[in-house]
Amino acid sequence: MSIADFQIVIRMRIWEMAEIILHPCHPDYCNECIYHGSSFRNCQSEEYNKHSYEVNCVWHYCKYKHKKGEKT
Repeated sequence: MSIADFQIVIRMRIWEMAEIILHPCHPDYCNECIYHGSSFRNCQSEEYNKHSYEVNCVWHYCKYKHKKGEKT
């Protein structure tokens, strides 16, 4: 295996592990969260509601988000 082939394999493996993370303002960001309310797209998490400015404008991610089916 040449060095070029090895580099291609490494790049492919890195790509397989990559996950696309949306910005909290994106409409689909909250759909996979257990706190996502189906009506009016509101969040059921009290901590998120207290810190919504920080989530959207400072941190750019929601540390209160828990994906459905994920152990907490």
